[in-house]
Amino acid sequence: MVLDRQKESKAKVCCAFTVYLFFFSTKFVLGRYYFEATQTDANGITRIGWSIAGGQLDLGTDNQGFGYGGTGKKSYARQFDDYGETYGIDDVVGSLLDLDQMQIRYFKNGLFSNVYF
Repeated sequence: MVLDRQKESKAKVCCAFTVYLFFFSTKFVLGRYYFEATQTDANGITRIGWSIAGGQLDLGTDNQGFGYGGTGKKSYARQFDDYGETYGIDDVVGSLLDLDQMQIRYFKNGLFSNVYF
């Protein structure tokens, strides 16, 4: 599956900070929400994903958030499982939260990995 960014994106807002990528919304009810980030630091490992307002910024280390890391692992509640390809410098990694299907999907350079949950 190739991501059609024009069709899939209902919300695409992100800002990169030193370690964390933040995506803010007051409330998600139904629909699809997408963002993407580019890893620009060759010396770091990135983890992107989703959490509720009270979740840890270190995504996937509690039961309030889900993460996908540059090591190719998905994380939830401190459980790290093989999931997809690794990613690193200059890769564009996207995340789609689909509340209609109750799924999270991740993309690497526009290509779909697997359904996360």
